[in-house]
Amino acid sequence: MGRSQRSNRPPKMVTEATFDVEARKDWLQGFRKRKRERRLTGLAHGALKARKQKLADRAARRSMRPPPAPEPVVLDEAPATRETVVLTDSNVVEQWGAAVTVTTTVGGLDVDAEDADAAEALLRGAHAPPPKKRVDAAQVEAGTLEAARRKVAHLGAQSAKRQRRAARKRDANPHFKGGGRGAARALLDGAAAKRGAKRKK
Repeated sequence: MGRSQRSNRPPKMVTEATFDVEARKDWLQGFRKRKRERRLTGLAHGALKARKQKLADRAARRSMRPPPAPEPVVLDEAPATRETVVLTDSNVVEQWGAAVTVTTTVGGLDVDAEDADAAEALLRGAHAPPPKKRVDAAQVEAGTLEAARRKVAHLGAQSAKRQRRAARKRDANPHFKGGGRGAARALLDGAAAKRGAKRKK
C-alpha cells in the first residue's frame, strides 16, 4: 500500500525532435474548420434524435388506432338444392296466426376440415399472423449519422453570427425582393409611400 516508490532511473532523454511547418500551419489555421466539424456533428446528432422521436411518435399513433376488421370469409359454394314446404296445421296457424313457409337448403358447403377450421377461426376474430417486415435499405441508410451529416451540411456553411449579419444587411437593402420580415416591411412601406405621393398630386 502507501506511495509507489520512485525509480532511481533518470528520465528518458529526447534524442531527436522533428518539426513539421506544414502540420503546424494546418493546426493553427484549422480552428475554424474543426469548430465547424464539431458543430455539424452536433447538428447531425440532433437531426438523428429528432428523426427517432418522430418515428416513435408515429409508432405510438399507429398503436392507438383500432385494429382492422377481419375480412369477410367467402367460401366456394356448390349448387344447393332447395326444398320449400308450406305448413298449414291448426297448431301452426294458432301459434303464428297464418300459414308458415319453411325453406330447407341441402348441400352447398363443400369444405374440407382444414378450411372449415380456418374459416371458423376467422369468423371468431382470430387474425392470421402479421407478415414479416421488410427491411427498407433507404430507411436504414437514412437513420445513419452520415445521412444526417449530409442533411445538415448546408447549415455549416456560415456561423450563426454571420447568418444574422447577412440577414440584417439583406433586410436593410431596399432593393432586395426576397423573403425576410424586414425586407417585406420595407417593400410595404415603400409601396404605401408611393400611393400616398400619387394621391397628393
